[in-house]
Amino acid sequence: MRRARWGFCAIESVTRSKVCWLGAPVALAIALLAAGCAPRTPDVQRVTTAEVYFEPIDAGDVRRPAIAMPQASGWQRVTLPYAESRRDVLGVPGTAASQHVRLWVRLPPQIAPTEALQPLAVHYSAYMGPIVAANVYLDGERVGGIDPDVSSNWNRPTMFLLPPQATRVGHPVQVVLAFNCVVGALPCGAPSVHVGQQREIERLYEWQRLLRIDGPRIGSIAMLMLGGFALLFWFGRRREVVYPLFALASLIWALRTLHYHLAFYPGSYDWFWWMTVNSMSWLMVVVYVFAFRLHDERHRYIERGLLALAIGWSIASMPGLGLNGWTPGYLTHVVQTAIGIAVTVLISISSLRSGSREHLLLAVGLWICIGLGIHDMLLQGWYIGFERAFLMPYGAMFLFAAFLYAIVRRYAAAIAEVEHVNASLEQRLTQRQAELAVSYEKLRLIERQQAETAERQRLMREMHDGLGSSLMSTLVMVAQGSFAQADVAQALRECVDDLKLTIDSLEPIGDDLLTLLATLRYRVGSRLEAAGIKLEWRVTDLPPLPWLNPTSSLHVLRILQESLTNIVKHADAKTIRIETAADNDSVVVRVTDDGRGFDVACMPGGATGQGGGRGLLNLRRRSAQIGGQIDITSSARGTVVELRLPRQQADDLEIDKNV
Repeated sequence: MRRARWGFCAIESVTRSKVCWLGAPVALAIALLAAGCAPRTPDVQRVTTAEVYFEPIDAGDVRRPAIAMPQASGWQRVTLPYAESRRDVLGVPGTAASQHVRLWVRLPPQIAPTEALQPLAVHYSAYMGPIVAANVYLDGERVGGIDPDVSSNWNRPTMFLLPPQATRVGHPVQVVLAFNCVVGALPCGAPSVHVGQQREIERLYEWQRLLRIDGPRIGSIAMLMLGGFALLFWFGRRREVVYPLFALASLIWALRTLHYHLAFYPGSYDWFWWMTVNSMSWLMVVVYVFAFRLHDERHRYIERGLLALAIGWSIASMPGLGLNGWTPGYLTHVVQTAIGIAVTVLISISSLRSGSREHLLLAVGLWICIGLGIHDMLLQGWYIGFERAFLMPYGAMFLFAAFLYAIVRRYAAAIAEVEHVNASLEQRLTQRQAELAVSYEKLRLIERQQAETAERQRLMREMHDGLGSSLMSTLVMVAQGSFAQADVAQALRECVDDLKLTIDSLEPIGDDLLTLLATLRYRVGSRLEAAGIKLEWRVTDLPPLPWLNPTSSLHVLRILQESLTNIVKHADAKTIRIETAADNDSVVVRVTDDGRGFDVACMPGGATGQGGGRGLLNLRRRSAQIGGQIDITSSARGTVVELRLPRQQADDLEIDKNV
């Protein structure tokens, strides 16, 4: 996110700069001129004077080299680059009927340099138009030529290597070039020629190839790759129409520059020319739609008008149609230029009204393309020097850079919006967290207050129902004179034990049952000893009981206390043994005595768990309250009270706090 934001800021700063707007075209022109100027060295000679000769040939000889050079007379001395109009060429005897000529160009004799015996080479770069084939002759013999089957030699730089005899020191070399021309709408002529050492000529050739062929190739491939990425990105964001439009524009431009990639034109040359030339008008329509879809604008009538014009002229210029006879290729370029100017004016007006940087940058790119397109039109018609390079591919690269900037800016704006939303959500989340923290603290305070209130109420009920009831009964009996002194003392002692038991249940024991049992041992140990009863303590480590809260602890203590009280009062026992055990599901507390026992089945609530009384029924009620189970067995040898407690209480268990 930070990198994307940094890149966006960098783009913004560049586009805000007036130097950028003014300097971009100038820098582009300088770069193109620099690329077109090859280094000059003493080892390379530019030949600017020559002798020419026009020779009429048959149509079948256009793709074949000459067998012999023409006669010695009839040569004309000219300055290179040289171009003859169609009328002048057709004035040559025999050319009016065929419109096929061979232009011979005889260079001045060249002498190999004496300081370095390097192979010599010949090079020229020009827009040759209707030239079908070219051949080079050395001392009257053909030593090389362009494959006549190659259709795309119209703009390619050409280099011929001369044979070894051309490097003999002091030996004059007579180099003659022969161009087979189809005389049509364009003139026929010859460019200036560079002659020199092979390594220097190769450097010059590579410079020209980069400018004329490789540069447009690289640009079209790069644009096509970017279009592919935009199309892939569109698959994940189908609502973004600008991405498929960018991909479509890249594809159309690839069609427009297809002749830079092919050495042989597939199928018919006329149809290939029709596709590549008319694709420029299609591109202008896509540029217009892209520019206004970028800001969610749509001008239906203008879009339909431009589309109808592009389609209509494409149909009118189709090969084989009657209209094709009066729609030459040059007129097609004029129509496309008119469409481009209309699109550029509309986008420029929109940029001035809305202040949109995207529209402004697109308008600048389109005006540059229009200027370079006019340059290429003049070059194609030979109205300017035909040794120039076509510059429209480089202007289109600048236009696609504007395309790319608009998409990147839109993407960066989307990222910035997402970051803003995330920051807003983060701020709101922080605020909500603070509010929740305050609410949580209030809830904790309320829960603590409720717990204290509940515990206070439980203690009040316990004091009222347990200790209070016992004290009141004792008080009534004492007032009536029904209790002996010993009975009163016993009743008061039981009240004190009950109070201590309640207090012991409040001790923080966590989930440790052994701690609770130890507390019970401490309370009842002295009483059992005073009663002459021996206490055997056989407890082992027990697993924790998570449900062991103060209420549950009090239930456990009262069960064990009542069991011990019954033994002391009724069993006449000498020994009491308390032991513990555990299994996978529960823990067991077992109280065993050696008293006289009793018939459990005859006691209220004994065998069946039914009946009245506060004895065994009270024990069973309390054990059920905490999810436990109590079993009582008795015989003449003693009684066993077994309390089984679950390790995990059921979720729906409700513990009665009235203990």
